[in-house]
Amino acid sequence: MMKLLVVIATCLSFSTVFAAEPARPANETPLPKEPAGYRWERFTEVQSAFLCPDGWYTFHKAGTNSHTYVISKESVATNGLFETGLTLQAVKGLLAKKGVSPSGFAVQMAQGLLEKHENTTLSTQDISSGPFKAFFLRYRNAPATVKPIVVHKVFIANNKKDTLFIVTFEAPEKQWDEAWRLGEPMVKKFLIDDEY
Repeated sequence: MMKLLVVIATCLSFSTVFAAEPARPANETPLPKEPAGYRWERFTEVQSAFLCPDGWYTFHKAGTNSHTYVISKESVATNGLFETGLTLQAVKGLLAKKGVSPSGFAVQMAQGLLEKHENTTLSTQDISSGPFKAFFLRYRNAPATVKPIVVHKVFIANNKKDTLFIVTFEAPEKQWDEAWRLGEPMVKKFLIDDEY
């Protein structure tokens, strides 16, 4: 069976890569040249690859039918948390376990986030393409007891494979513009395999 590999070329569209040759699993696909100041990180357990800024840290935690990866300015392994960075959550089996399709679960999750009084919606957009139902939302999170952050979250659901990818980039609001200069390529250009 041939596999379709996609790169999110912009946060508005998906584009097929290597269409002229037979598709390979994401873990075997040669990656495009990374932009200056970045390196590719392969997340082999979920057949994905993401850009990592030079000098940033990576972290991985496996759960039951899920994986969480972090690419962050601060070391999660050392500090236990981070302020600026990207989180990838890959979850399988939502329909089987919860009775909700991955795309339905994503909508429920997004609605829950946007209903919280400490969150203010900044933008949302549907970016569905091919086998993926996808959208992003950006919001300001300002709980009373901590400094405000800006969160850019992309939900990518593959209902056929019962898989949901959630890509989140976040940073303190005061550093958002500077952080987004590094984060934007991370959330706009990555590789996922539609067979995962």
